[in-house]
Amino acid sequence: MDFELKILKVFENYPSKEYINDCCIGGDEILNQLKFEIALEMNIDENLVVIYQEDWGWALELSKDKITYLLAVTNSTELEINESLFTAYSQATRKEKKLFFQ
Repeated sequence: MDFELKILKVFENYPSKEYINDCCIGGDEILNQLKFEIALEMNIDENLVVIYQEDWGWALELSKDKITYLLAVTNSTELEINESLFTAYSQATRKEKKLFFQ
């Protein structure tokens, strides 16, 4: 499922942060703010929620009951002076034991 997040903040590429490209700017801050709430809702330890940068944006990933969940965000565009638009993607994949893969 895809959706958009309109954030009332402009994210800047701070010199201390290394973003792969412009679509990554601010995605880490958004996912870090959501991490605790997602872990709480999924009833798992917050340390099991992993956040990482890709060339298309940032991803938050966790696994529970043989299902891997992924929430990805990419900075789509700067809207107005105090707003940013992020496109978010979510995915859930079930992993089952098979003959050759365990």
